[in-house]
Amino acid sequence: MKFRSCRWLIGSALVITASGAWAQQSAPPTSDQNVNQGSVGLAPAPTTKVSVGAQAALPSQKSNAQKLLLDSVRCDKLDVTGVKTALNQGADPNWVSGSNSVIGTLVSGSGCWQYEHVAKPEQKGVEILQVLLKAGAGPTTTDDYNAVFAPVSNGYALFTEVLLDSRHFSPTREIQGMTLMEIAARYGRSNIIELLQKHGAAALEPKEAAQLRLIGAAGDHDIPGMEDAIDAGADVNVSTRQGETALVEATSMMGYAEWDSASVLYLLKKGADPTIQGSESAEDSRFKTTALHLVIQSSSYVLDKKHQGDQEGKDKAMRAVSVIKALLQHGALVSARDYYGQTPLHIAAKRNNVVGAQMLIDAGCKMAPLDQAGKSPLDYAESAEMIKLLKDHGAKEQ
Repeated sequence: MKFRSCRWLIGSALVITASGAWAQQSAPPTSDQNVNQGSVGLAPAPTTKVSVGAQAALPSQKSNAQKLLLDSVRCDKLDVTGVKTALNQGADPNWVSGSNSVIGTLVSGSGCWQYEHVAKPEQKGVEILQVLLKAGAGPTTTDDYNAVFAPVSNGYALFTEVLLDSRHFSPTREIQGMTLMEIAARYGRSNIIELLQKHGAAALEPKEAAQLRLIGAAGDHDIPGMEDAIDAGADVNVSTRQGETALVEATSMMGYAEWDSASVLYLLKKGADPTIQGSESAEDSRFKTTALHLVIQSSSYVLDKKHQGDQEGKDKAMRAVSVIKALLQHGALVSARDYYGQTPLHIAAKRNNVVGAQMLIDAGCKMAPLDQAGKSPLDYAESAEMIKLLKDHGAKEQ
C-alpha cells in the first residue's frame, strides 16, 4: 500500500490523459438535468422556443460543455471561469464515465497541484469545489470518496474543510484500511489532524501517530522525518496495523539516488531487522516480503550494464550493490520466502538481475527452491547469462 500523493488512489484511470489531452470514454448524457444554476451565479436557462435544427445541435453543444468542464478541473488548469462557463452551457456536474467523475477528477488531482505551474492552486481548487457543490455535484463512485486521500496527505486543509463541511465525506472514513487521521499522521499533517478532530475524528495515541510518521518518512526517504518519529517513540521494527514496516517501506521504491540509498542504510544503523516482513494480517501482499526481495527487484535496472554508460548510471549501480551488501551484512535471510513462496533468487531470475543473483549465490542461497507455483529460479530464467549462472552453481531443469 503506497500512500505517496499521486501514486496511490490517484492512479485510477482519469479521463484526462497523461499528455493532458481529453480522452472521451463514452458520450456524456444528453438529457437535460436540473442544475441549480442560479445558486452559483450562473445565467438562467433560456426559455425561448428552439428550432428543430437548433435542437439537433444541443447534444453536441452539451458534449463540448462537458469536455470544457472536465478540462477546467484538471490539476494543471484549475480554471474557475471555465467551470462556470461549462455549467452555464449545460454541463452535468455529476457526469460519470466508468470510474471517472468531475468531482473525483478535481479532488484526486489535488495530489498533483504542487507539481503544476498554477498560481494559488488550493485557493482556486476551493473556489471550483464550492461552485460544483452549489451546482449539485457530489461523489458518485468509490474512487470519488477515496480521492479525499490526496488533499489530506498533502495538507490542503482549506480544501479538505470544504469537503468535510459538504457532509459528502466523513472524517472517520477508511481508505484501503487507513483512516483519514492515520493518513494525516503518516504524512505529518498537523493542520489536517487538527481539522479532523474539529469534525469529530478521534485523536491517535502519540506512539501510534509516531509509528505512522516513521513509515511515511521511510517511504519518502526522509531521514530527518524518521529521526523525529523515532524521537517521538517510533520503533524501527514495529509494524503498523496495516502491516507496514519501515525498512520494507523504504526499499519498496528505490531509484538508487544518494538520498534513497542513504535512508535504507540509516534504518539499518538504527537497528532495523531485515528479516522482518509485514504482518500476516496485511491485506497488501507487498507487505509480506522482505527488504532483500524488494532491492533485488528494483536494482535489476541499474545493475544492467546497458544502463551504466555514464557516471550517473555507474554511481547508481554502486549504490545498489552497497545496499544489497548492507542488507546481507545485517542478517537478511538469503532464501527467505515472500507471499508467493518466492526467494530473492526467484526475483533475480525473473528480473534478469545477474549481479544480484551472483551476490545471493555468493552469500549461500538455495539454488533450487520451489515457489507456490512449483517453479524454481531456473524456471523463470530466460537470458543465456542467467541460465548459465544458475546451472554453473547446480541448478537443474525439472
